[in-house]
Amino acid sequence: TLRDPESVACALCVDGAYEDGEECMLCEGGGSVAPFIIDAALTISVNRSALMQTDASMMLIIIVGLMITSLQVVNIYIQMEIQWFDPLTSVFEAMSIVSFDLKVVKGGCIFGSGVVSNFIARQCIGPGCLPIIWLALQGRRMKLPHSTMVGPMFLNAMGTIYQGLFIAMVLSAFGPLVCYNHPEDSGSSMVSRPEILCSFEGDHMFLVVAGVISLCIVPIPFLALTGVAIHQYPQKISQINSKTSVGWLHAFRFVFFRFKPQRYYFSLILLCRSFLVCLVPVTIRHDSAFQVCIMSAILALWVLVQQQMLPWKASWSNLLDGTMTMLLLMLLLCGSMSTAAQDMTTIRALGTLFFALLVACIGLAGAFALMSKISPRPLVGIWICHFKREADAQVHFVKTLLADKTRRRVQLDSEIESSLNEVVDWVKTRAQCIVVYYTKNCLAQPPCAAQIAAGHAVRVKLMMLISENMLMPSVDDLNQSMNFLEMASRPLNELYISMKDVKRAYDHLLSESTPCITMPGTLGSEGFHVATEILSSAVHVTESLRITSVREMPKLPDRQGLLLVSCDAEDPEALAAAGAIRYCLDRHEVKHPEKLGYSPICILADHVPDPRQRAKLIYTARSVVVLLSHGSLLSVDQLGTMTQTVTALGQDSAIPVVTPSFSFPSANYFSDMLPSLWCLDVEDSVSKIQVFLAALAVPFEATLPREAAAAIAYRAHKRGESTKLSFPEEDDSVPKPMSIPVPFQMAL
Repeated sequence: TLRDPESVACALCVDGAYEDGEECMLCEGGGSVAPFIIDAALTISVNRSALMQTDASMMLIIIVGLMITSLQVVNIYIQMEIQWFDPLTSVFEAMSIVSFDLKVVKGGCIFGSGVVSNFIARQCIGPGCLPIIWLALQGRRMKLPHSTMVGPMFLNAMGTIYQGLFIAMVLSAFGPLVCYNHPEDSGSSMVSRPEILCSFEGDHMFLVVAGVISLCIVPIPFLALTGVAIHQYPQKISQINSKTSVGWLHAFRFVFFRFKPQRYYFSLILLCRSFLVCLVPVTIRHDSAFQVCIMSAILALWVLVQQQMLPWKASWSNLLDGTMTMLLLMLLLCGSMSTAAQDMTTIRALGTLFFALLVACIGLAGAFALMSKISPRPLVGIWICHFKREADAQVHFVKTLLADKTRRRVQLDSEIESSLNEVVDWVKTRAQCIVVYYTKNCLAQPPCAAQIAAGHAVRVKLMMLISENMLMPSVDDLNQSMNFLEMASRPLNELYISMKDVKRAYDHLLSESTPCITMPGTLGSEGFHVATEILSSAVHVTESLRITSVREMPKLPDRQGLLLVSCDAEDPEALAAAGAIRYCLDRHEVKHPEKLGYSPICILADHVPDPRQRAKLIYTARSVVVLLSHGSLLSVDQLGTMTQTVTALGQDSAIPVVTPSFSFPSANYFSDMLPSLWCLDVEDSVSKIQVFLAALAVPFEATLPREAAAAIAYRAHKRGESTKLSFPEEDDSVPKPMSIPVPFQMAL
């Protein structure tokens, strides 16, 4: 035998042997190097660029963390006054790797079989990780000489490892204080080392002192460091995106990265829960019922807090965390009932079932996260990034045309009604091509900057769509946008996107290698059709591309009974709204198209009619739609269309369409501003414009162009047979237009 006969109960192996289960084996070959490899690999993994991390990767990280934490909680169960049963006893012994059990690395061959030497070695595992982390980072630096921030990377890797092993470190330090009673109260021994009597003398006293010192060196300072980082987070995250703040955020990335920005403090709550569960077998001794009650209360309170806050950044992880905690709680109840049960059959079956469900939850969640990472769904053929306030109607119209021409899924960033983190994750995992719809303030918006930087980091194809009337951003414009982003950098800081990442992505976007399509501004709404035709064919182009269309303006139709659409030719939003309405009417994309009929549609901004031609078209039109936008009341053409429509056709044939940017005028507009724009009979024009604006208006929303088109068709239908067009008689099933809540006369 390889047992030491002089040790208490022959519990120790002789020198040159190590424990393998209940037997002692001769030391042959070296110890396992797997823990060292895992430590080095984890150091490199957790310091990858945050821009490369996806929600699926985040979920995998969280699942691994929850698995390690759950296994460590099970190890705490072993330390409690509970009589466990097979097969769980064998399974729990096999999980000793997460509780600093040196048997995994043949500790007896390295440190000897002595209890004191092995205990000291276990306390050195936490600090012993630091040299491995440093060596791994130095190797990374040799491979990537330009890599900086070795200090922040070191702290981040250390914090990640200490967070995962926090329960094991605390439980190992408390080990000498966790004891069980001998029969007939003849003393007590350590649960982890039965050969050591809990007498606070000799070796036991040495172990207690060593455990307290270990507790004060690693776990408690780490807990305090986490608290200090959380206290400083609101200040650091709001600072201008300087090198100092970027380094600080990366150094403490392990504290915040897994949680939602509004739950940045949850890491401290998690560590406090772990510390409390470790105290249960230490502070409550020889009373299994009280231990189970306190442990159950801690776990139940944790589920309540966690499900109320939903802190994990990956949404499915919140459900997984609650489910695993409830299974741990049920497993604890089964163990507590086994202590006094006569028939163990049912309890053994239930306990095994709950543990199997715990393992199954981890496995299924990991498989789901892995599949989401390998094959994310749904894939987006074209992703459009834009500034909604400046180009809402434009991008929705472009999306409609692109989807029709390419037969691919087209997604707008504004359609993801969730956090910016989820929008960026869509860009990184599902977008195959990103089209940046450039407007004046687009590049100064943090959401746009985050999407462009993320797309560039994962090498998604970038393209740019810009109006001919909009100048390409100059160096000064780019610097101004960068300065604005620095002043409003909190959303970028929360995603760990630095200004260097944004600058690098912007330089690529504006370089000659990025395809840029210029949308013609002289073709009215037809310019959107031209641009999307070019864009749909350029999606697969990889070389430099600078295209400006030279298509000729379409001829003005010469016929009666048209449905005229008038809009501000200088407002791209109004042009897009007019184009979207015509697109829906031309393709009968309205409710009950067979009843609404069809009428030829003419958008005046698509042509250059002289005043006589415009008047002729209005006088012979079936109805006139005037899109009221931000500059409509400052446009002479728009004002002329309003007055001529009321004069020629009356109020019934006037269809005002109100866009979100339009504001109804005050009395000062008619008395002060209109006379400076209008050279004809001002009083007569004022009355006619008022009559026009007093008509029932059709609201236009960029997301619902079909509703506006249906309402316009219904209004045009009311003229009936007077113009001998194909609109049917009034039908109650036809959608009716909405009216302006406050009449124009009351507004005055």
